[in-house]
Amino acid sequence: MTCQYKKAYDLVQGLRSIFNTATSIQTAYTKLAHWYKDVEN
Repeated sequence: MTCQYKKAYDLVQGLRSIFNTATSIQTAYTKLAHWYKDVEN
């Protein structure tokens, strides 16, 4: 179960990072697409 919490935490941190560091809407969409791909796996 701990492994699932770690993965969820890492995914949330990744999403937070996208919102905090995106400089344009295009880069945000690209990073969000990569993040979404990670969520599916």
